[in-house]
Amino acid sequence: MKKVFCIVTLIFCINILSHSQIIRESIPEFAEKLLTLNKASAKSDIVNRGFDVLPPRTLISLGYDKDSLENLIVGMGDSKITCKIQADVTGRNIKKVTVGGVRYLNAKYMINEYQSEGYVLDEENSTRSELVFVKRTNEYIYIAFVTFMVNPYMCMSNTEFRRVSQKEQSYIEQTVDLNDYFNSKTGWDDDTDWNATSIDDEESQIAFDKVLKKNGIYWSDKKKSWVKKVTK
Repeated sequence: MKKVFCIVTLIFCINILSHSQIIRESIPEFAEKLLTLNKASAKSDIVNRGFDVLPPRTLISLGYDKDSLENLIVGMGDSKITCKIQADVTGRNIKKVTVGGVRYLNAKYMINEYQSEGYVLDEENSTRSELVFVKRTNEYIYIAFVTFMVNPYMCMSNTEFRRVSQKEQSYIEQTVDLNDYFNSKTGWDDDTDWNATSIDDEESQIAFDKVLKKNGIYWSDKKKSWVKKVTK
């Protein structure tokens, strides 16, 4: 409820502010640049673009927790775009950047903007209300969590961007239900529990293993279940 209150109040504040922010590049490129900066430089960047940075007392009045404000920057502009920057405890690194209130003609234009910047849609982890895009470079993995709203006149998005070093990226094993992958929709038997069954036919075993490999699924002796690696 508190989160909803913050969002609603932020939208109200955006409508009464009269600062002209400048974002000449695409939204992904804008966020990626901020992720390379430290807290002070990121704040200076959005101020120079015309964003109005809200003081702590204003953020507290909007429902933000006082203890979280030390490493948080929230900027607003007259195009109804918000930019929220979360730094780590040292202030030397930006953990995530959230750009909200971005308007597109439709959802296709929004998706095209991400894809044109090298982002690939993660269809498995995306939902109807949130799209997950991933961009990989030699050094980093950029992840964009895009929540959006569509009406007959426009598509409006709110995107959280994160950056993970290729070297520092860590994974956890997530248990999966093989019946989600092996069923009548994919050409397999619905009456079989594929988590526990054994396959005697060599041809079927080859096809079975192919599906596992395609989806990154393997057996974990530690968890005693079928798992796949997901990013923490």
